[in-house]
Amino acid sequence: MRLLPAFALALVLSLPAAAGLRAGFAEEDLTPDRPVPLAGYGDRKGMPSKGVHDKVWARAAVFEQDGRLSAILSVDMVGVSGVVRDRLLHDVCDSLGIASNDFLFCATHNHSGPGALSKNPLIQAAAGKFDEKLFEETIGKLGNALKRAKADLADATLETARVRFEGLSRNRAVSGGPTEPDGAVAVVRSGDKVRAVLVSFAAHATVMGSDNFEISADWPGAMCAALVKKFPGASAFFLNGAEGDQSPATPDGKDEWECSEKMGQAVAALAEAAVVKMEKGDAAAKVGGVANEVEMPPTAFEGEWPTKTILQVFDLGAIRFFCFPGEPCVAVGRAIMALSTEKDRIPAVVACANEHLGYFVPDDYYFTGGYESTLCFLGPRCTNWFLDRFRELLGQKIDPPGVPNVRSESLGRFKRVVARGTPYEVGLGHGRALGQEIRAHCAFWRAQLTAMAGMLPVRSMLPFPDTVDPTPLLYPLLAVRCRMLLRDCEPALIDEMRGIADGAGIAFDEIVFLNTWLAVADQTDPTALFKLKPGCATAAAGKLLAHNSDWPPQKDFPEVAALIIAIPKDGRPVTMLTLAGCVGAPTAMNADGVACSVDSLPAPDDTSLEGTPVWLSVRAALQFNRTAPEVAEALELSEGTAGYLVTVQDTEEIIRLELSATHSDRNPAAPRAAPKKDRKRRAAVEAFLKDHAAPSADDLRELFGEKDGGVLAPSTRSSVVMDLGQKRWWVAVGPGGKITKDDYVEVPLKG
Repeated sequence: MRLLPAFALALVLSLPAAAGLRAGFAEEDLTPDRPVPLAGYGDRKGMPSKGVHDKVWARAAVFEQDGRLSAILSVDMVGVSGVVRDRLLHDVCDSLGIASNDFLFCATHNHSGPGALSKNPLIQAAAGKFDEKLFEETIGKLGNALKRAKADLADATLETARVRFEGLSRNRAVSGGPTEPDGAVAVVRSGDKVRAVLVSFAAHATVMGSDNFEISADWPGAMCAALVKKFPGASAFFLNGAEGDQSPATPDGKDEWECSEKMGQAVAALAEAAVVKMEKGDAAAKVGGVANEVEMPPTAFEGEWPTKTILQVFDLGAIRFFCFPGEPCVAVGRAIMALSTEKDRIPAVVACANEHLGYFVPDDYYFTGGYESTLCFLGPRCTNWFLDRFRELLGQKIDPPGVPNVRSESLGRFKRVVARGTPYEVGLGHGRALGQEIRAHCAFWRAQLTAMAGMLPVRSMLPFPDTVDPTPLLYPLLAVRCRMLLRDCEPALIDEMRGIADGAGIAFDEIVFLNTWLAVADQTDPTALFKLKPGCATAAAGKLLAHNSDWPPQKDFPEVAALIIAIPKDGRPVTMLTLAGCVGAPTAMNADGVACSVDSLPAPDDTSLEGTPVWLSVRAALQFNRTAPEVAEALELSEGTAGYLVTVQDTEEIIRLELSATHSDRNPAAPRAAPKKDRKRRAAVEAFLKDHAAPSADDLRELFGEKDGGVLAPSTRSSVVMDLGQKRWWVAVGPGGKITKDDYVEVPLKG
């Protein structure tokens, strides 16, 4: 793949205006000659088309200046793929002399065009089973369009203008949210004859709904037809803008077909008015692009999603197109367009360009659970990622990545990690120090859920056609769903999770899953995916707090316990015995000596996936409060997900909270009974703590090692006794059946 290095952009853009622009245009009919699945709506479930309402096209424009060729290839499809782009580069562009950086391949994002062109199972959910014959036919037609456009080269002029498409779009993600009426129009002429009109505007091509099974180009097709009618013999192109959250504000009509026609005509009328006002144009206007092949942030769709893609900036005269490999929302597009600061430049976005890798959403969308956020796989702050990548293309300075301040040491079966800095830097240190353990933790859950897929009603949960095996997608899609559990999470913890993901080199959504699976496991809903309720036990007396954490009993559960000491710039330092990749914990204590431990409680009819997982609430409460009553109050105000007993303790008092999805109860007079084995364990530990104000490791072994006492179970993964007055812990990590007195490590927390 031949790409122009980013450092060369400044040279390209500073060259004298090119002379002797030539341009050529061609269209190829992409309408299949047989029924095929339509792409764009999962509700169609891969069903074949039932006729043709209007044809779908590939439209090619080839430009030549001083021997340099560039091309725009637009198709009436929902998206394009890097696989097809690579084929066209190899099979056609190389022989024509069109370099990769000068080749802009994009889709109108039409939801009523042919599908069946991707092997990716996630795309097949909305585009039907891959059809190799149709795939090869389509590539042949696309290549023909480029070849014919080059053969059509003739002297030309180019003129551009800003155009406002007021009132023709609406925000579909947020009622009353931002829209993008600003667009651009370019006109190419040979003499007085209009050769082509190119329109840039942001709106989904979704006037036709999922109940339509007739092939159509939707309203962009109607727009192109209206412009061709106005300018006979011309080619018309639609380049969709930052349409991720933009739907067409469709004029009224008797049915969807009439609405589509009116929408296209309304956009065409504004474009036509702009063309009429333009001068004859510039024969020396510059056309061409720069591009980089970039590593994409990792996603949870391991092995199912491209790891590299093309980012491109393409100049069409005064219009500077920022080309996205998917669907940016308005706020993302605006942030990127702001990078273009030249006075006479017209910045614009081309969505679905060169690849389709989902949606790119602003930070405030990411955890809402809406359609756009669900199909954004790059993690929060993806706007910042694109800003840095486009800055590189433009030769602009980017901020260096954060540098973690982290120390780690092995203490028997676990690591002690001390990380300082901003929330992101704390997470980055955590991720780098425990990268191996985090990846093992994620691999365990991926394997567990993949193995369970055959027992779960996956097809009733997800709109997969019968021809697609959704098994590999269960884990990543569940991880995506778990984002909604972070809607009300403390923002600093979200940033810390981002740092962990970057430090470990894994997808943000996988870190989301590690931090939320307990809330999913504790659901009593019969459609819950798995039931792996931990059985933990807490006891407290005096200035001592003891906690056993029991985790899934599977023998292959990895040894991923870790003692994390997070020292953030804002808030109190917090020590947590937790699992690698987690920012919350069932056992934690802040620098003021306030400690918490969490036990699951039976809560039939009292669970929800609308609240924040209790581990995260505990961490936030400890980080931003100084006394046990303050921590308890913060927890009482947090909406939960299931039933938990949280013990909050400082050197002055012990508070027990029953928390659930719908209520909280402080020091209940008649607490809900824990499982019998946990009641027995708690009583044994409380009696021990009352008799041992300063226990030794041998004392702890006497307590926890007695099998008849039932204090340690085979599934026990960690055992902790905290001395709040002395700020020291004794920690042992399981499995419970293997813990010896030598496994209890004394960990002083002072300093």
